[in-house]
Amino acid sequence: MMKVKMKISGGFRDKYTAEAVTLIRSYISTIRKNGIRVIEAITSAFENNPWIQGENNMRTYAQDRMVVSTCSQHA
Repeated sequence: MMKVKMKISGGFRDKYTAEAVTLIRSYISTIRKNGIRVIEAITSAFENNPWIQGENNMRTYAQDRMVVSTCSQHA
């Protein structure tokens, strides 16, 4: 007997699930490209305050890494 169906792993059962996953992956990709912490952005999105490009309402990796150093010159 011929094989009629073949199981494909990694597929989605319906169109809406696939669209939701691609939307979430796109959001995460954009967050990373802008140097925003992913977990904070996702948490903020669930709290109805999503990160939107152009609105600077979240700290970036660069802001967290900035170190202010003071140098005093000896005379």
